[in-house]
Amino acid sequence: MWADDVRIEKVHQGTTYERTFEGVARKLERLHVDKDEDQIPRTGKEAYRRLFTERASPDCGGVRLNAEASAVELAGGWTIGGLVECELTELNRRLEERSGT
Repeated sequence: MWADDVRIEKVHQGTTYERTFEGVARKLERLHVDKDEDQIPRTGKEAYRRLFTERASPDCGGVRLNAEASAVELAGGWTIGGLVECELTELNRRLEERSGT
């Protein structure tokens, strides 16, 4: 599903063909994710929506940290996940408070 440029050789009637396989999920991302809505055919949008959904992981709550990293508590009671979720201005304020600037 998530292969990155796997080289494939196939011999057919004495001729060797070489191709690169990028993985089904990678191809769908390339064809749909980085494009504006009006650049994707309707059938492509429907197929993509049936196959992929975006939601936060129940394990990390969407902060993309494993259990060990999520358990780290910094001075002042901040967690890495809590800081990651901050708006940049809020994060800057919190870091300035912490450094005494």
